[in-house]
Amino acid sequence: MSQKSQANTSSSQTQSSEYEVLQAEVRENPRDVDAWLKLVDVAKESKDFERINQTYEALLEAFQNSSSAQIPYIRHILQSSSPTRSRERAGSVEPEQVFGPKRLSDNQKLES
Repeated sequence: MSQKSQANTSSSQTQSSEYEVLQAEVRENPRDVDAWLKLVDVAKESKDFERINQTYEALLEAFQNSSSAQIPYIRHILQSSSPTRSRERAGSVEPEQVFGPKRLSDNQKLES
């Protein structure tokens, strides 16, 4: 195994263990705002969409009426589902590459 791949593996293990420690902290004290903020940061650093979602959802269970938790979660969802992000995850495949070009004739109308 190369040094670079060992460093990446070590880094992801450190993030994972830090994430697990922080999860335990917020389970013990669900009102610990600092622990929640650290947990969200570690989840974001992982760039794991599901982990980030699960973290925000757990945060919103603990702080249900908190716009300071709801807004970043909504931003995350919107950014992750944007066409640019979707293409990045799909390997930059454009819809036309999959479905072919779509052309409307002058007589066709777009349906609303």
